[in-house]
Amino acid sequence: MADVTLQSVFSFFILSGFFVLAPFKLFAVESYSVNPGSTVTINEHGICQRVTNNNASLRLWVPTKSSAEWNSFQNIKPSIAALANCRSCKLPWGGSIAHGASATAYSTNLPTGPCSSVSQTRTCNDGTLSGSYTYGNCTNGCPAATVSGCALKAPAHDQSGGSCATGYMGSCSYKCNAGSNVMVSNNCTPCTAEDNSTNMCPGNMFSSNGDIRAVRAFLRFESSEYCASGSASVLECAGVPPEFPLMTMAVCVCE
Repeated sequence: MADVTLQSVFSFFILSGFFVLAPFKLFAVESYSVNPGSTVTINEHGICQRVTNNNASLRLWVPTKSSAEWNSFQNIKPSIAALANCRSCKLPWGGSIAHGASATAYSTNLPTGPCSSVSQTRTCNDGTLSGSYTYGNCTNGCPAATVSGCALKAPAHDQSGGSCATGYMGSCSYKCNAGSNVMVSNNCTPCTAEDNSTNMCPGNMFSSNGDIRAVRAFLRFESSEYCASGSASVLECAGVPPEFPLMTMAVCVCE
């Protein structure tokens, strides 16, 4: 049996010499014609019905210009006509919605950001559900942020993470709870992210000339002047004269 859906045509208006397309149906279709053995979906005056013509040779005429005509046809339908309510739609996450109803769906239930950024409205049209998202619920993730020196990279709900931002040293961790970052631990302390400075962050460097043994001793006693952590190590030695194997420039890196 053929299954045909008739859609009402957009209406045109002439406004100040211009044609304007109205994106809604202004007037009901005056009537529908249902071919023998066919089914047509008719949605007029707020009532949606699937009308089937059970006759093998005669066309079925359905008046719908007014709500009274459409109601009368449904109440006193011809013997060759069969009526059924427009079909509901099954939802991917379970359950169903009626024809014309809508539901909010999500592409994921645990986004790294707000649920609104992954949402979609799915509308039922006589058994066909628009859209493609498949989750029926969602919990907000947390935005990327720097909190008290701790850099956070947009975690999803119930995920933890974090690292001290540039200019800080130590460690930190925050847990995302439905859109809010909740501190687990944070001992990030300020430091200077610039070489040859004082209170330098781990990885920043300074140099020293002299006997390598003296440099190592210097690191033990003077690192706190340069490094926020109070310790450093010799990263590399260069320009060692063969006649003075212990004389060099030491490049030191804060730990």
